[in-house]
Amino acid sequence: MLEDGAELPPPSAPNEVVKTRDGEMLVLVTVADPRPRERINITVAAGELAKIDRAAEKAGMGRSAFMVAAAVERAEKEKNDMKGQRDRSTLDPSSERKPTGEAARLTR
Repeated sequence: MLEDGAELPPPSAPNEVVKTRDGEMLVLVTVADPRPRERINITVAAGELAKIDRAAEKAGMGRSAFMVAAAVERAEKEKNDMKGQRDRSTLDPSSERKPTGEAARLTR
């Protein structure tokens, strides 16, 4: 997948996997992500970090993995929201953004 430029899908929770039939079983495997890693430093309020740690633990993930998964999920949502806005604007001319402030004054 990665060689073809596709992203790895997020792992599925066991309860999200199709139910097994008689004679089948669910097997969990660990897959190493071959992409290189980069170390970053971030600043976060102590209370927010505690929330992140609790959520990461509940999800069975480490802090870094949880934060990356949440950020990637948000980025995908933003990308899809932007795509939806572009799609709507091509269908509905009234959805076009109007200039505001100084830009609006200059266009009059």
